[in-house]
Amino acid sequence: NKLDDYEEGTFTPTYTGSTTNPTVGYSSQQGYYTRIGNTVHVSIRLTTTSVSGGSGYVGITGLPFTSALFGSTGNCFSKGFVYAWATDPETFVCWTNTNSIFIYQSDAANTSASVSALGTGANNNYTTISGTYLAV
Repeated sequence: NKLDDYEEGTFTPTYTGSTTNPTVGYSSQQGYYTRIGNTVHVSIRLTTTSVSGGSGYVGITGLPFTSALFGSTGNCFSKGFVYAWATDPETFVCWTNTNSIFIYQSDAANTSASVSALGTGANNNYTTISGTYLAV
């Protein structure tokens, strides 16, 4: 019975760059999940104290389970609160067969957020998101 497969836990989300990863200091790096069958609900909170380096597009890695196929656009997450980004992100998407969330700057232009959008120095960037995705 799929409903007998119930699990709760924590994971450690991390900002990443598509070309090179930024060096990030965190004051909060929290991930919580509940899995029932192949359905996984996650809540993430990231607060930075410093960001330097990195290049390409910014994302969040470390989801507890690999995502399964869900249409052509992946699984979208809901933005809770974002603060002190150079340009606030609009959309958070988990693509198929990854443990990562891709961050988009603009819904209309479908533009990926660059690592520089995190800001630099002691910016105290704050991000909360939550969402549900299907696991492999």
